[in-house]
Amino acid sequence: MKRKNILFGIILMAGIFTGAFTGCGANSGGKEVASLAVDDNSLNPGEGLNDVGDSDDDSDNQADDSDDEDASLIDIGENYYKPATMEDVVIDDETGIKYVKNQLLVSCNLGTDRDIMEAIFEEVDATVVGYIEITSDFQIEFNEDKTIYEMDEMAEYLYGYPYVQYISLNTVTETTVD
Repeated sequence: MKRKNILFGIILMAGIFTGAFTGCGANSGGKEVASLAVDDNSLNPGEGLNDVGDSDDDSDNQADDSDDEDASLIDIGENYYKPATMEDVVIDDETGIKYVKNQLLVSCNLGTDRDIMEAIFEEVDATVVGYIEITSDFQIEFNEDKTIYEMDEMAEYLYGYPYVQYISLNTVTETTVD
């Protein structure tokens, strides 16, 4: 049975985005977080994960690891974030939402020019403190303290730009492991 490499980039990047922008990421400082292996094999419509690599050809019963050696690596680009400290975390008294003060997470259309977004963020007196190039995701921080409602107003303003897909507070959750 011949194995096929599957690109799980969206899942990987979602994990990096979630981890990186909540202070749990594996990297900072603009260093590469991960590289993804890719080849020309892909899932066909209706083909489930359990079906991948299944073959009617019994002549190739052993796993072929040569594909792993030949797989090319894709540079996922620049990646960095600003980790949150306990001093950065606030709880909104009215809503109970726990978030990193003065920070929003902004997801843009893939390939959005970083310089354009930095100019837009400058308009609202915010700077980029985290960035995932391959997914055009930004962690921004306002230069002056903002309430949760003021950040909501800033998010509404930023939604007016056609590049912006999604904006959220940089929320914080606590997990207890027994």
